[in-house]
Amino acid sequence: MKRFRNLITVTLAAAVSLTACTCSACDGRLPDGGIEMNDTFYNPVNLVGNDPWYYKHGDTYHYITCTTRDGQATLVITRSKSLTTLYPDYEDSQVTIFIPALGVQSIWAPEMFFFGGHWYLLFTAAPLVYDHPDGIDGARRTYIMKSETEDAFGEYGRPIKLELPQDKRSIDATFMDYNGKQYVVWSGWPNDVHTAFWTQNLYITQLVTGDPTKVKDTSDGARYLISEPKEPWERLGSSQNEGPCVTFAPDGTPILMYSASYSGSDGYCIAYLKLLGDDPLKQDGWEKSKEPLMQTELLEKDVISPGHNSVVKSPDGTEDWIVYHAAKYSGAGWDRTIRLQKMTWDGNTPVVELAAYTQELPLPSGDKSEKVRYEAEDAILLEGSEVVEFEEGNGFSYASQNKAVAFAEGQGGVSFDVTAKRAGKAVISFRYSNAQDTASVKTTEILLNGEEKTLPVPYTRYEEVFTLSQMNVTLKEGRNVITFLGKSNLIFDCLIITYL
Repeated sequence: MKRFRNLITVTLAAAVSLTACTCSACDGRLPDGGIEMNDTFYNPVNLVGNDPWYYKHGDTYHYITCTTRDGQATLVITRSKSLTTLYPDYEDSQVTIFIPALGVQSIWAPEMFFFGGHWYLLFTAAPLVYDHPDGIDGARRTYIMKSETEDAFGEYGRPIKLELPQDKRSIDATFMDYNGKQYVVWSGWPNDVHTAFWTQNLYITQLVTGDPTKVKDTSDGARYLISEPKEPWERLGSSQNEGPCVTFAPDGTPILMYSASYSGSDGYCIAYLKLLGDDPLKQDGWEKSKEPLMQTELLEKDVISPGHNSVVKSPDGTEDWIVYHAAKYSGAGWDRTIRLQKMTWDGNTPVVELAAYTQELPLPSGDKSEKVRYEAEDAILLEGSEVVEFEEGNGFSYASQNKAVAFAEGQGGVSFDVTAKRAGKAVISFRYSNAQDTASVKTTEILLNGEEKTLPVPYTRYEEVFTLSQMNVTLKEGRNVITFLGKSNLIFDCLIITYL
């Protein structure tokens, strides 16, 4: 298994007088040395995140997360026309909005969906005041908020607690609209308090037809159990089924994807249930996958602890894409990134061929992207910087063109002289690795036309596994100078400008 591959030094810059490569021998490069990258993208699509929920409505994608803002539990929605550019911009209310969730705290796993002319935000939270022997963990319940209009960026009502049967702990709820009826599926404890191994099952109940804010009364007052963690791969670290997500096979069969085992372990994985009958409320109508759809694969793919996903269509509607979180490295627990991968079908069975964590992937079908990549080894290298070459072999070299730039102790940097395609908003993605221990530097500085900005560069553990740290910027017309100031714990591969 590869880890800390030997690097071969090929260049040492002694001064800032070097210039970017713009020679005619560099086929396909723009005059400023950039390389068009309009048909592919790199994972991760977000450097940090948990429980990613993407939702496509018309030609627009929505990404919902949660935060605490000014002491208030808050939902955050970002939108984009492109599936690969859902970058939050907290300074632009046309891109990202904040929705306070009054009366609750500790939001988890928010989802959003459009139904009957309104948007609904579905999430886990705890009330501000609670009394439970398991503390806030036992007080978590399912809440929903309804929009006032058809505008996802409009006003919303206050959170409403979904009165689920038996009123026990409920988390990770998701919505299903099937055969003219609506349902809610969630993960819950079998008892009022947690049991040995923190067991979590999947339950379902029907909603009042046409009103996702109300639960239909059941004749026996019970919630309906549809999955228990009984397989060995569902019981690693703890016995848990959680993070349900409904998608539909090409023939219309409901597929209930879910996550299994302890979420903070390398054993966390994604599996699915397939509805065989017509009644989603019957446990024997659901068939469980014989093995996980996605699970940790360290040897070649560097995919670790994949879980809690959503599924969206490509822009042209011809492909399914799974959006999921995964750990940054083995043992990272809840330190995760958000990633995208294509999902195909074998009849009505989902199939995912794992792609390497930082592999360059084709864009989703119909997606439009305007990106330019600038290789660090071709830029202006400041004193203390050196180009290093990664060995090719067994699919383990993830540096673009197998080269990157490393930095001496306390000095070095890479400067790019970029001619903007146009003035205006863009996202710069800095592709780096940070292989030193968790006590190492977590930020570095960026200079954009002389203005200093701080860039997060969290620990990645491995030298040859690169990740992306994104920054929203405004480029000026013509020449822009972008400088990445190096630290000895960093290796810098390239920067990618995405024009918005």
